[in-house]
Amino acid sequence: MSLDKLNSSLIQEIDGLKKEGRAKIAERVITKYIPPKGEFGPRYRLRGSDNEFIRLNSNCGYRPGAGAA
Repeated sequence: MSLDKLNSSLIQEIDGLKKEGRAKIAERVITKYIPPKGEFGPRYRLRGSDNEFIRLNSNCGYRPGAGAA
């Protein structure tokens, strides 16, 4: 199978997944950690949004210095 045929086939398959609502969504990237305030726990900012979000996955808590290169 030529590369052109393969690319065309993959594009059709991905378009079908999008139409069915089964395509992978864009990755969510945390850009800022907001420490707890009063009764409210920590919040996070995501790339492309000014809203604050809570993190529902308790296995991934904030660790100062994690990810610093």
